[in-house]
This record gives sequence, structure tokens and C-alpha cells, in this order.
Amino acid sequence: ACHASFHPIIDGIHKFVAEHGPGVQSLSIAGTKRMVDRHGQREPETVLGAQYSLPFSAAVAVCRDIADPSVYNDETLWDPAVRDLAKKVELSDDGRFGEPGGPVGEVTASVDRVAHTFQAIDWKGAPGNPYSYDEMADKFRRYAAAVISDAQAQRIVDAVGSLESLDDVGTLARLIRSE
Repeated sequence: ACHASFHPIIDGIHKFVAEHGPGVQSLSIAGTKRMVDRHGQREPETVLGAQYSLPFSAAVAVCRDIADPSVYNDETLWDPAVRDLAKKVELSDDGRFGEPGGPVGEVTASVDRVAHTFQAIDWKGAPGNPYSYDEMADKFRRYAAAVISDAQAQRIVDAVGSLESLDDVGTLARLIRSE
């Protein structure tokens, strides 16, 4: 739930942490001048400000589960570990990035004093990296969990999965209503 211009970077960090663990000691991010200049705020004062901050969002991706739709909240905003890492994130603009279809940026993450560098090209859900039906259903369940039961979410997933064979789309509409 952060600014779209740096979704690929945050998704890349999320994947990196899933593979290497949360012990990231430092982050350096190279991206477009516009991304770095407009979204470089390190100490946001509001949840919305946190969502528009590249360093803060990068720190959230290291310290929290960025796949959780409710991760941007007051607790995260004032989490000392997130705020400390966000202050340390190095940003630089780099002309190599920003061409259509090319990488958005490059991330260097240090774990146990070993630097790992990767380029961020696309994020999960982008046209070039679409969700499978099962991945989208899992995402729906995560987002819907705050407002409907797991059983209702599963009924909706099942109905959407068989949408072409439904006699009446009203069936799906009734499932979507609150319990």
C-alpha cells in the first residue's frame, strides 16, 4: 500500500527478506531522480506520509510483513526499528533507470556485512508479472479478512472461480454482501 512508482523496489526487498531473513543492516536504493527527490522523506509524521516515503516503505518491507494490507498503521509509523532503518536508507538518482519496460531501480542490501545487489523491474500484479488465480485468491483473502469471515471469503473465491458457469451473477452479489 505504498506509492506505485516504487512498488518494484518494495516488492524486490520483500522477496529478498523472504530469502535471506530480516537481518538487513543497511539499504542503498538507486532509482530515478523523480522517485528519489519526491519520495525521499525519512521521518514521516502520518500514515499517508509513510506510504509516500521510499526509505520508510523500504524499512517497513524489512521489518514487517509488507504483504499485510494493514501494515501501514500508527504502530508501524512509530516503530523505532522501522524509523531507525528508514533514516539510514541511502538514496541516489541514477540515469540507468526509468526507461519503459526497464528496471525501476537497484537495491543493495547488507546482511552480515555482505552486500547483495539486485535490480527491481516489476512487482507482483504488474502487467508483466500478473497474479495467477490462486495468488489473486490468496491476496483477496488477506485483504478481506478484516471485514468478512474466512468461510465467506472462500465462498466468494469459489463463485468467482466458476463465474462462467453461474446462471445468475446475483449469486455472487449476494455472497459479497456482509454476513
